[in-house]
Amino acid sequence: MQDIIIEKPYEFIPPLRSTWFPKLVLKASVVPWYLRRYEGVVSHRLEGIDHFRESLRRGHGVLLTPNHCRYADPLVMSHVAVAADTLMYAMASWHLFHQSRFQRWAIQTMGAFSVYREGLDRQSLDTAIETLSKPERPLVVFPEGAVFRTNDLLQPLLDGVAFMARTAAKRRAKDGGTGKVVIHPVAIKYLFHGDLKKAVSPTLESLEKRLTWGSSKSSPILQRIGRITHAMLSLKEIEYIGSPQTFSGKIGSSIICLIHSRKSGWVKRGMARSFRE
Repeated sequence: MQDIIIEKPYEFIPPLRSTWFPKLVLKASVVPWYLRRYEGVVSHRLEGIDHFRESLRRGHGVLLTPNHCRYADPLVMSHVAVAADTLMYAMASWHLFHQSRFQRWAIQTMGAFSVYREGLDRQSLDTAIETLSKPERPLVVFPEGAVFRTNDLLQPLLDGVAFMARTAAKRRAKDGGTGKVVIHPVAIKYLFHGDLKKAVSPTLESLEKRLTWGSSKSSPILQRIGRITHAMLSLKEIEYIGSPQTFSGKIGSSIICLIHSRKSGWVKRGMARSFRE
């Protein structure tokens, strides 16, 4: 588990620009070992890497913008760095620098710098623009902003990625630099290899037990997941609306209705509290 809320005033954390340690880490294959052991990423395949190599060869400032479906994504990007024989800088959420002293040192040394996602972080923005305008290394930014655990569904992108690229391009042209600033979208997709039923069943059995249901190992996995989803949704509807709702559409529509009802409840409770005060 990660501490997301840090009870400290924000302070920008710059990257460490040393090259010997990142090169040693990549050459020693430390990251693939870690991914196999702790993240279950046992193999990888890269497509379109030649486009990235060509941009580096031409001296362009390169902004890599991957989707963000797992916490392992920044480490997975090391495969791209190795294939293109380059080091990278990366914009990383401020809370990641406060998990432990070792993690802070490690991600700084590998080229990460902090960004305050809850507000305007001018120092982080300036660092990103400078990185692109003087292309010492490519820059990695996750425009979704957070981990969403969806391989095939791209979430709304945060503002700023195009602004960074345009501003860096203008600064580079003003300074008389050659080359361009280019954006390379990166699609990260994880595939599961193994016995899905064996992997998922313990979790489903635990959830069914918490719902006081009997075992339903013989039922299809998708059917079991659907039943649990409807049960949890009904419990939340009882909590916030007062009774389970009947909805003939997709479950996503029911979730949206619950969200709106919950927001409405917050507003009503807030108004009542204000009147009492």
